[in-house]
This record gives sequence, C-alpha cells and structure tokens, in this order.
Amino acid sequence: MSILFEKSEAWRWLVRRTKESKPFFLAFATICGVVPGVIGYGVMQVTNTRNPELEARLRQNARPETVVPTYIIPRQKQKPQPESIATLESLIPHFGKLHNLDIL
Repeated sequence: MSILFEKSEAWRWLVRRTKESKPFFLAFATICGVVPGVIGYGVMQVTNTRNPELEARLRQNARPETVVPTYIIPRQKQKPQPESIATLESLIPHFGKLHNLDIL
C-alpha cells in the first residue's frame, strides 16, 4: 500500500477524504459493498434460467456419480421388542414415586 500511497494522487485523496469525513467513508464503504452485490445479483439472474427443456437435457447427459436421486426411501417401522416394553413398564411406578405422581 505504501507504493500506491506514494505514487497515486487519487489514492492519497481517497485516504485523506475517508479519514476526514465520516459520511464520505460510509458512502464509499456502501458503494464498495453494494455495487459488487448488484452486479453479482444481475449476473445470477441473467445466467440462471428455469427452462424445463434445458434442465431435462442437462439431467439426461449428466454423469451417473453427479446425479442426486429425487426419491426418498421410507424407513420401515420396527415392532417394539417385548423386553423394552417390560423395562419401560417397570420404570413407570419408580418415575411416579420420584415425582410424587399417582401412576398405576
């Protein structure tokens, strides 16, 4: 930065103005953040298309390792095991005594 500061009058003016004026600094910082964001948003809007024919063609030509399946396999319900039910039933009276509840 020192080379830029020594050689460029515009850079020195910019540094001086941002040091001296808080509104100028805020305006400059806003421009530095907003302008690239607007340009990026515009590029994304122009390049992102929702053309069904194009999407179908791209999906058809995709390599197998890049294809994400669009279906979900439901998990099978497991039947409760009798041992676990007996364990839970044996804990109910104990839980009730701990919390002064009248269970069973």
